[in-house]
Amino acid sequence: MDAAQMIVVFVNGVGTSFYLDAPDGSLPVESIIINELIPHIDKTYRTVKTRTSRVIEGFSMGGYGALLYATKYPELFCSAVSYSGAFVGGKIRADDGSFLKWEDVSSLFLDWFEKFYHNYPVFVEQAMPYYWINNNADVIQSDVNIRLACGALDFLFDKNEKMHWYLSRLGISHEYEVVPEMDHNIGQMYEICGERGLCFHDGNVM
Repeated sequence: MDAAQMIVVFVNGVGTSFYLDAPDGSLPVESIIINELIPHIDKTYRTVKTRTSRVIEGFSMGGYGALLYATKYPELFCSAVSYSGAFVGGKIRADDGSFLKWEDVSSLFLDWFEKFYHNYPVFVEQAMPYYWINNNADVIQSDVNIRLACGALDFLFDKNEKMHWYLSRLGISHEYEVVPEMDHNIGQMYEICGERGLCFHDGNVM
């Protein structure tokens, strides 16, 4: 494929951080990426230091992190691709689509969030992409291009269906691809959808 030259940076989510800062300060993953890593990349390499030339993507927990950062910091990113995003949380009122707090999530994710983040209610609410999508809907619609992709057999498929529904409910245009016969498989995902994701980014940068 023909695409603009890119610098690709792989960040370490330290296993189960969901790319968030721990409330007790023990693991400042988000702060390091946003406040230290991005400025370091711009200072060290020949980048175009604007939102319109910076994109983000990830798989599973990384897909969650990519959409979280793009919607929480729309001034930093113009394009986000989430592959099989682990979109836990986010109870929604069916009548008007407004954000509440928790949905029924798998015990694996809920137990982990409560253990690692000590079930801080305000923190957990603001850790969800749903929170920032709801609060920044206008600027996201105008400034952030979003693409979601998920396998039809993925155990996170229903979470991605819900995210697709929520973005649509708020009038936020986006791409959504369901890959038939695919489960939670990063290799297959990038083999099938990776080039389309890069083309999506390439069409959005300036």
